[in-house]
Amino acid sequence: MLTLLLALNAQAQEAPVPETPAPTEDAAPAEDAPLEEASSEDAPPDEVPAEEAEPEPPKSFSISVDDSDLGSALDDFDDKSARYREEDPDRLDDAAWRGLRPQLFRGRWFIKPVLAWASLQGKAAVPLGIAVGHQWFPASDHPLQISGETRLDLTFPVGAAKGRSLELASTAGPWVGPVGLRFGPVARFDRWESDAALLDDAFAMGLRATAGLDAKYVKPWVGIEPVWLLSGPREAWSAGIGELSYLAGVQYAARMAHFGFAGSMRQTSVGNLYRIAFTVHVRPR
Repeated sequence: MLTLLLALNAQAQEAPVPETPAPTEDAAPAEDAPLEEASSEDAPPDEVPAEEAEPEPPKSFSISVDDSDLGSALDDFDDKSARYREEDPDRLDDAAWRGLRPQLFRGRWFIKPVLAWASLQGKAAVPLGIAVGHQWFPASDHPLQISGETRLDLTFPVGAAKGRSLELASTAGPWVGPVGLRFGPVARFDRWESDAALLDDAFAMGLRATAGLDAKYVKPWVGIEPVWLLSGPREAWSAGIGELSYLAGVQYAARMAHFGFAGSMRQTSVGNLYRIAFTVHVRPR
């Protein structure tokens, strides 16, 4: 009997212990099992969430460039560039001082009809033609200003005389307040033929000088023009001057157009040639 009990005890100790199945992710907790709230106090020290670090302040950079390296941003009219050039003229070469210069002048082209009356030795005619040219003037207001004009006139007399006149003049000069002066060369090739007188073909060059007054809407002016005959069979008016002209005119500036009268008396070898021209220049706004 004792032997049987010892055998059963030894057999029970050798029997394998059944393994408990591991819980799966899909397994839901038992309804009766209470849910325990997790707390940071129960968590191990390594699993305590770390506090968020404060962001570093943004870094600022300051970039400075020497003005001498900005040659394209300096010009002769800038006080700073002028000071640099006075202090150290060899600091920059000529190319560095060219830069981008401001616009100093404005200009416009024009085309105008020419209607005039002319008379030589009592025989009158009506020169008709066209004038084309370019005017330029300052873009800013200063006490001392410079302006100019280049103009080409082509006319043919109609009436008691026949011929032609081609004249090119380019004048420029300063304006000091309301008073303006202009000087420049003039070249002319013309011919006048009538029953009373003949001005044969001649090419002449000379100088034109005018003085004007800007009275806002009205602009009177006077001038003088000596020329010398360079080619052609025409005789000179005097030994020193081929022909001498006295000029005068007035211009009225309206809102939409400019109206003008220009007169001249030219002393020639066959008499005085008188001429009065009317001009109109429409300026739409």
